[in-house]
Amino acid sequence: MVFNYIWEVYKAAVQIKWDYSVLPIFYGVPLVARVASRLVKGIWTISRWWWEPDITPGADLLDALRTAVEDFLHYLRAEEVYIGDEVDARINQSISLLHLRNAV
Repeated sequence: MVFNYIWEVYKAAVQIKWDYSVLPIFYGVPLVARVASRLVKGIWTISRWWWEPDITPGADLLDALRTAVEDFLHYLRAEEVYIGDEVDARINQSISLLHLRNAV
């Protein structure tokens, strides 16, 4: 699988396929998803999530995702995470199980 990354920050709005700040999500070697998010005033907002077409997230992947989100919250020094309405319900459910232990 090839991850085609194009930085869309300088594209016109009608040309943007993902989001101008999309980041890849890897689970081991394969690219499994793409995420659009922002950090504003200590709140990390995940606004969009795109699974790759050949990915069906199982329990192991969702558990790893929850751990990665917790680690990333700590890295960002964020106080909380907000999941947007357009994000897959499995992501929301997985992340909602977090016990935020990383208050700054």
